[in-house]
Amino acid sequence: MDKQTQTLLKYTSRSLYLSARILPRTIQDAFGIAYLLCRYADSIADTSLLPPQRRLYWIAKYPQMIANPNENEQKELVKEICGSSDNPYEKELLENLPRCLQAFQALCAPQQQAVLEVASQVCDGMQMDLQTFPAENSGQIAALQTAENLEHYCHLMGGAPGVFWSTLITQTVRLPIEKERLLLLGRNIGDAGLAKRFTHRALLFPVGGIIPFRVNPARFIRAEKLSPL
Repeated sequence: MDKQTQTLLKYTSRSLYLSARILPRTIQDAFGIAYLLCRYADSIADTSLLPPQRRLYWIAKYPQMIANPNENEQKELVKEICGSSDNPYEKELLENLPRCLQAFQALCAPQQQAVLEVASQVCDGMQMDLQTFPAENSGQIAALQTAENLEHYCHLMGGAPGVFWSTLITQTVRLPIEKERLLLLGRNIGDAGLAKRFTHRALLFPVGGIIPFRVNPARFIRAEKLSPL
């Protein structure tokens, strides 16, 4: 990454920036670029400047924009979402999508594939989010319907990043463990980590809060005689 892209990473997530600096140099860029691209997608999904259907349009298109950059599409997206954050550093990130995509193109082919895979799965999770839950200003609350839905969501948003991290390790470090076992371990840790965060939040807001309704399957909510409606 060039210095400006490194600065974007530093001020967008200082903890991740510091973590990246202690990684083997051969995977530092891939690690940082994957974060910036996924963070950008998160900004698209969360922006209040666009209605949910327009956000969904861009999230669905975003992985292809990473794989095959199109200058006109980049300009259109940046124009639509700039101004959606009061954070000056996130604002700078939103304005610098082309720079992030150029940094992606500079990665070696295996790392490009790993970054694109994790970004694509995270975007799938964001599409699931936008299609399942009502708009934030709708005054409505909805729930995932089944435990399988929750498991799939946790895999997309937690397990996929775990697999990405494990993939980078297998490309760089020799370990006394088979590659497939390491990838499975990365997925399981990612799934469990995200599920633990959800469970913790549900315990903190057991009644009347939006968070537990959003992440707990509807049948669990009904079992507790609560309702998301």
